[in-house]
Amino acid sequence: MTPGERGDLKPVVLAVLVPTIAWQIYLVALVMRTAPAMQQFASDLGGELPPVTRLFFAFHPWSWVIPVLSALLGVDVLRRARVSRAHAVAVVIIATALGFAMHAWATEAWFRPMMEWMQAVG
Repeated sequence: MTPGERGDLKPVVLAVLVPTIAWQIYLVALVMRTAPAMQQFASDLGGELPPVTRLFFAFHPWSWVIPVLSALLGVDVLRRARVSRAHAVAVVIIATALGFAMHAWATEAWFRPMMEWMQAVG
């Protein structure tokens, strides 16, 4: 019998959340390291940044909230004596979606202005 069949989803949740949260922590480190340099670069070039990039610059100091939230959701699942399959799946989906959204947003915030600048240069 697999863990999911006997109702013990905790090992499965843990196996998915550990790399998911590690990915989110990597993204936070990347964002914290690169956003100030990009913000300065964009400022030096002048011009208006796309809304997605402006929002990214406003949000990036708070990006650490995403892995913390994912970890708290995971701890909630792991601390319970019994957890429903729906609850466990929801936590995994939420944590993964948060990581994907942060990754997509950071990528879009970086590359949209770069592509616009390259098109402007011709």
